[in-house]
Amino acid sequence: MRLQVKEIDEEQDSQARKCEEQKELKEKLAHYQKEAKRYCLTTECVLATSEIVHRMDLKVDPCNDFWRYSCGGWLDANQDKLDEQESWGVEDEVEARMRQYIHDHLDSSAQCDDYTKNDCKIRLLYKHCMDTDTIDALGVQPLQDILDDFGGWSALGLYYVKKLYSSYIYT
Repeated sequence: MRLQVKEIDEEQDSQARKCEEQKELKEKLAHYQKEAKRYCLTTECVLATSEIVHRMDLKVDPCNDFWRYSCGGWLDANQDKLDEQESWGVEDEVEARMRQYIHDHLDSSAQCDDYTKNDCKIRLLYKHCMDTDTIDALGVQPLQDILDDFGGWSALGLYYVKKLYSSYIYT
């Protein structure tokens, strides 16, 4: 009987330890969940943080050279642009990246079965504007045709002269 009582006591102790461990785990989990709420962990936040850290030079002691610590990675990555251009900054980099993104988007092949969609209209316009061989072959004639349809452009002088002479000829 004593053996059974001892086994029961050990079982109770084991259960009590498990309950205590579960309680500690729940407290730790609550603590970590609370800590996690302090930080933005969305994809956008993680990418922005990565971008910031990439621009830093973590090998430099911030107490000795804070500017190099905070901007050194960007300087190293853009050294060739700094040598080539009169000035180059983060704004220039962002502008260049946006231009490249827009160019890649417009230049990519997309299924445009319906050319009434704005995206397809923009891609089609861009494609025609970038077709410099055709533009050079046609010359100014397409523009001249449009101007003719609108009655001419008096700044060219040609239509003003035609109108002036036609009024003398027919009167």
